[in-house]
Amino acid sequence: MKRFLNNKLDQIGAKKITFLAPLISFLSDLILIWYISNHLLNQYLNHQMIRSYSYLFGVKELDYQTANFILDATVSSLSLVFWFILLYNVTIYLLTFTKLKWPITYMKGYTFSAVLLSILEMITTLIKFLDINLITFMTTITYFMAFLGFRYLQGKKE
Repeated sequence: MKRFLNNKLDQIGAKKITFLAPLISFLSDLILIWYISNHLLNQYLNHQMIRSYSYLFGVKELDYQTANFILDATVSSLSLVFWFILLYNVTIYLLTFTKLKWPITYMKGYTFSAVLLSILEMITTLIKFLDINLITFMTTITYFMAFLGFRYLQGKKE
């Protein structure tokens, strides 16, 4: 299997992979950030959760307007964090076009951990909802493709 993948990657060529691996990873990041910002945050963060947590901090009653403000601020803050992570990753993606070794090593580790975390998220969703999230499934595959590309490039540079 490894020989088959290496032959396919050799056919594509290191020059194309140098372009495709960061592009695939970037597109996966965009899809994941969109999904998290528009679906997961809204699914897990709601008024009831804000009221429950405020009660833990000693706030007996929280009006709807205040809870809504806290909810909006939390969702916006978390979304902003994910966009900053994407900005950082874009910097690393651009550095993979250079002859430096560390950006490829970093991206290899990043995409590998993205695959592992995506698999963990799919297992969690499967156990909790008896369903498979198609976006997570798709990004798992695309991150894995990017990982193979970065691994291939790392082997070529050594």
